[in-house]
Amino acid sequence: MTPECVIGSEIESVLWGHERCAAAFGEDWRWLSHHEQSGWSVDGVWIDAVGEGERGWAHIKDQDAECFSTMNQYGFTWYRGVGTCGAGCSPVDGLEGDEFKPNAGQCNSYTGDTPCDLCRRLICVSG
Repeated sequence: MTPECVIGSEIESVLWGHERCAAAFGEDWRWLSHHEQSGWSVDGVWIDAVGEGERGWAHIKDQDAECFSTMNQYGFTWYRGVGTCGAGCSPVDGLEGDEFKPNAGQCNSYTGDTPCDLCRRLICVSG
């Protein structure tokens, strides 16, 4: 996850996210897509503990679930587990409260789940 958080409404596009990940970690890094490793979750190796137990912004190519595609209301997030090597749509951790819009106890990859005025880190992957 990027060292700094980003207010969701400041994310301009998928390319913008890719550029931030590359700036933070190197040219082979890009912003996490829902469809990585067949979707719903990813496994890998984290380079540090930044963002453990937090939700981070992700994107999805076949839905309007990012802040830049939902008229700056809600964005799409995944959860980085504590003490694990993965991230995913589940659990609903970090989406509790009336201001959030989870779907079926997990992220909302259809219309976004997290208000775009919140600051979250970008989840980045390499390769």
